Amino acid sequence: MAQTIQDTRAQILAQVTARRSLPGALLLLTVQVGAHITIGDPIRLMADEQAALALAFRRCMPRGCFAEVALPDGEVIAFAQRAEAARVEYTNAEGATLSIPVSLRGLAASLEALQAAERR
Repeated sequence: MAQTIQDTRAQILAQVTARRSLPGALLLLTVQVGAHITIGDPIRLMADEQAALALAFRRCMPRGCFAEVALPDGEVIAFAQRAEAARVEYTNAEGATLSIPVSLRGLAASLEALQAAERR
């Protein structure tokens, strides 16, 4: 599952993906943002003020920086069910916090369908 957030010029601001390496493995959430960031601070995927997932930066390349976290499906489903809208927050190289809106609509249902398909 993936969601790409673009600006009005069709440039990618962020990309959020959820994937699994093998059936039944932990779900790997990855967020890609531009390369102009502060590495020491994790990206936060926030459904509301009480629900946030922290993703540690793993690598930076010319096309952007990637933060990841591996979680059980149930934890991601519970997070996604908190709200339809969320935001990606991270700190840029100047120390300013950036916030990019993302949608959680359909994520919980998609994960539940994936679980059902893997049980067959």
